[in-house]
Amino acid sequence: MKTYSINDLLYGQQYYPRSIARKHLNGEINYSEERSDVYTPEGYKAFAIRFNGDNWATISVKVEDN
Repeated sequence: MKTYSINDLLYGQQYYPRSIARKHLNGEINYSEERSDVYTPEGYKAFAIRFNGDNWATISVKVEDN
């Protein structure tokens, strides 16, 4: 059985921001890295992602069921 990391699963996914100011900045994720300097609630992890060449964003990913 092959195991996947969250970085593997994010690669190639479409990023659609929820903020109105950034709604036109969407695209395919081509890089992700876990961030430990960002507070997230229990059960979530923060990731810095790069999409559409050189656009960056921080997202939170739910990693466990509560």
